[in-house]
Amino acid sequence: MKFGMPTLVECKDIEECAALAYECGLDFIEINMSFPQYLPSSLDINRLKEIKKEKNLFYATSPCIKETKPSPRYHSYWLHLLQPA
Repeated sequence: MKFGMPTLVECKDIEECAALAYECGLDFIEINMSFPQYLPSSLDINRLKEIKKEKNLFYATSPCIKETKPSPRYHSYWLHLLQPA
């Protein structure tokens, strides 16, 4: 079984969330697309991959509540990120 945490409003960015998850011995971070800083257009996929490798974490996602049917670009972005290194 894997344990993780959601992105927290108390953390200013994904790096801070990753540091906390790593410190707590968690396996993953659920990226909440309801926060503007975690929308695909706001994230650097290469940096996410670096964090994934550095902290030995993986990501899960929750789609933005406003978007009822995610676009193909949304799917391809996350599939690219979530593929094994």
